[in-house]
Amino acid sequence: MEVIFKVIRQQQNSSPVVQTYLVEAEAGNTILDCLNHIKWEQDGTLAFRKNCRNTICGSCAMRINGRSALACKENVGSE
Repeated sequence: MEVIFKVIRQQQNSSPVVQTYLVEAEAGNTILDCLNHIKWEQDGTLAFRKNCRNTICGSCAMRINGRSALACKENVGSE
């Protein structure tokens, strides 16, 4: 399935900008899997926090579709 990610990015001393990425994902992929794909395959400048990938540490917490969630837990198919 094709998934569109809209990421709010901001450089120092500038206004936030929404950047759009198109990702080919499987229903079982997590949001973190897709963000890693974007970073490794499309835009190496994308930065985000992650650590354990097991829903334990909470470092990948972010706003996903307007609510707080862990990117390593949220399934892209359910969003």
